[in-house]
Amino acid sequence: MKTKLSMGKTAVVLAVVMILAVIIVRFFGFASVRSAIRVGCLEHSDSRNWSASYFFMNGLTEKTICSDGGVLSVAVKTDAGTISMEVKNTDKNIIFSRTDIETENFQVPVPDKVMITIKTSNHKGGFEISG
Repeated sequence: MKTKLSMGKTAVVLAVVMILAVIIVRFFGFASVRSAIRVGCLEHSDSRNWSASYFFMNGLTEKTICSDGGVLSVAVKTDAGTISMEVKNTDKNIIFSRTDIETENFQVPVPDKVMITIKTSNHKGGFEISG
């Protein structure tokens, strides 16, 4: 009986540790979260930079970025389809929103930490964001 109870406690502790690890990774921006279909995608990211190039992406992807200088430098390449970008501060207020972005470079003034949401529809190309 003790063995079954001990194994149950171990499973619960392991599950709690896994959930905390996911929350920490998400909060500090070590990984992106997505519900998108991606084909031929190469993605690179850390806490201050995020880039992806792909043959096809359709859906939503998000990442937390920290900015040293209070400005995000954004480069978008659009060969086909549409891409939109939304930036929220830590209070979840939208501070920047843009739809149907063509191939271009621009800057977005931001506080130290923001959540970036990229929404694509049959998009071919990529993006590069640095904080």
